[in-house]
Amino acid sequence: MKGTRRGKTDAMERQIERALRPGEFIYDRACFSFVSGLGQVANGIKELIPAEPSRAVALCEVFLAGCHAKAEQLDDSSGNFGDPCQGSHLPLDQSAAYRWRQAG
Repeated sequence: MKGTRRGKTDAMERQIERALRPGEFIYDRACFSFVSGLGQVANGIKELIPAEPSRAVALCEVFLAGCHAKAEQLDDSSGNFGDPCQGSHLPLDQSAAYRWRQAG
């Protein structure tokens, strides 16, 4: 996502990066708490949909791309990682998509 005014990064985008812990391998014993943190970020994005649909969609894209990249850096023997990363926490329904297209 592009930076906001004055080149600053979006605060939610920084949250996404912190939650994904880039470069750090996540072992199975830590995967549940890691995924819980991702779920909190996903819920934060979800809360933006009514008021800021275009921002929410852009953040959703960043989040899902980050999850896709992170899949190579974790041991998900428990199978929890897919929950927030498959978009189940981010219901970008047709009305949100419509508002996003109208705002864009």
